[in-house]
Amino acid sequence: MGAGGITGWFWLQCFSDKELVAAGADPRGRYLPGVRFCARRDPEISFDLIAGFAEQTKESWRMSLIELVAGAGDVSVYLLEIDEGSRLGKELLLGGAKYSAGAVPSEDECDY
Repeated sequence: MGAGGITGWFWLQCFSDKELVAAGADPRGRYLPGVRFCARRDPEISFDLIAGFAEQTKESWRMSLIELVAGAGDVSVYLLEIDEGSRLGKELLLGGAKYSAGAVPSEDECDY
């Protein structure tokens, strides 16, 4: 742990409010200054990101990575996994639009 710092972990998912809202999550833009401060103050803080969110593009993914690279000690990246029995999974299988299912990129589109 850094001197006087707090070792911890943030499950950020991504830095795009558009992607978070599409997933039904709380937009995090207002937290960004605090996240930057923590990452720079204590490089032992870990961050998790998820690739494959609805509305995610190569550019928005790149911007999420840039936000973290500026001082983060450890970054874990996970691919969005969708359980076929979940509400989102069922909606994807039916070709529906609920839960932003139509905006979830295919595996081929997630080549970033």
